[in-house]
Amino acid sequence: MVGEDSAKEKNLKLLMGDVVCKIGVCGMGWVGKTTIMKHTHNQLLEERNKFDKVIWATISKEYDVVKLQQDIATALGEDLSKQNDETTRAAVLQDMLKGKKRYVLILDDVWKQISLEQVGIPEPTVMDGCKLVLTTRSTEVVRSMGCEEIKVEPLSEVEAIKLFLTIVGSELLDIPTLQSTLKLIVRQCDGLPLAIVTLASSMKGERDVRIWENALNELKARIGSLEDMVDKVLVRLQFSYDRLRDPKIKHCFLCCALYPEDFAINKEVLIEYWIVEGFIDELESREAMYNKGHANLKRLEENCLLESADHGDRVKMHDLVRDMAVHITSQRDMAVHITSQRPRYLVKAGMQLRELPTEHERTEGLQKVSLMRNCISKFCLDMTLPKFTALSTLLLQHHGCLEEIDDSVFTLMTELKVLDLSYCYNIRNLPNSISGLVKLTALLLNHCGNLAHVPSLAKLGALKKLDLGYTGVTAIPDGLVLVLGREVQM
Repeated sequence: MVGEDSAKEKNLKLLMGDVVCKIGVCGMGWVGKTTIMKHTHNQLLEERNKFDKVIWATISKEYDVVKLQQDIATALGEDLSKQNDETTRAAVLQDMLKGKKRYVLILDDVWKQISLEQVGIPEPTVMDGCKLVLTTRSTEVVRSMGCEEIKVEPLSEVEAIKLFLTIVGSELLDIPTLQSTLKLIVRQCDGLPLAIVTLASSMKGERDVRIWENALNELKARIGSLEDMVDKVLVRLQFSYDRLRDPKIKHCFLCCALYPEDFAINKEVLIEYWIVEGFIDELESREAMYNKGHANLKRLEENCLLESADHGDRVKMHDLVRDMAVHITSQRDMAVHITSQRPRYLVKAGMQLRELPTEHERTEGLQKVSLMRNCISKFCLDMTLPKFTALSTLLLQHHGCLEEIDDSVFTLMTELKVLDLSYCYNIRNLPNSISGLVKLTALLLNHCGNLAHVPSLAKLGALKKLDLGYTGVTAIPDGLVLVLGREVQM
């Protein structure tokens, strides 16, 4: 909370007062708005003398009314999944909130004006004692929603150095030749807490003055060639990524960007994914590989590239850190040092898509495609285009609307290693072309409740994991006995 105490105190004063009902915490991206609200949220939970309930919901760029309604209901210990109509859901949610008497509703990362009536959020009043707080980059959003504005500014140079030193260690100031270089590096962060924390985490424990001077020169060279503020911040964050050194840990980090923005990723599921992708070396036992995965997670958290969530069971990416990872894995040119060996991803996860990405988005040489958690009903591609011949990973899980996959889809995906169709409840048949995926190492079909048959697996000699849990499959798939000549996890 270095440098952010005044904004936090003002926020708490307004929350505890009886005059202001709606508060907007605003400021440029990466300046610490969410951090302020996390501290405020925790403090309100500890006190519990003013409000009956404190509710947190994250909005993000891809605003989805249904998701927001469910998130608020879940925070209240309720469920809206049986209500299919948006208007009905809003009425039910409104009754839920009114039943909680005094509450604080925190909406984090709001990008545009939200209709409270459409969602089912009662307009807070002085009489009911309820409060609405939102964080946003836009002062226009604050004004349009009738909120009292709290502006969060970048840190001063003194505050920035103080924050930097809390991470790298104040003992570095005892090295006379390092003081000026350290201050110049902090100055490159422009007072943005996320950039300061991430950069400091990557330099923690480093005492060699030459390494610090090299870091300063690299930062200056990268930032000096850019004009766009977003790109400049991404460059600062990527410095921490570059210092990971180990290519496999870099791959472990980048694959977290395949999940939707602000998504809390289950650690065990993530490590399992790293294992089937080959990002964790083969060790003497599965337990040893999981231990290695947890070690990788800890290193990524220590470098502030991932953050712990849900009491340590899950991890999340800050939205800007995720943007940085997506940039690294995309085809877009940035004046950033990226090796020619960078993987190429197409990430459209959790965007409520009803159709496949457009043709111009499907660049050649794609290695990983994530379309998880969308609303596409039919998966059909023009396979005359050689844009998927290098594809190694295809993630389509949590597609409740997906009913059909065209048989030609997998004919050119000769390099495919991981195919995840889990939680695609409405799929009844899989295309026979799956039988030709000879390099496939993981076929995940769990919770495909209507799936009753799997094509022959006889040619899938590389298969290491097959998940048919909670499907309608009652017979052993053809060829599985042949595959089981090797060790296959089921």
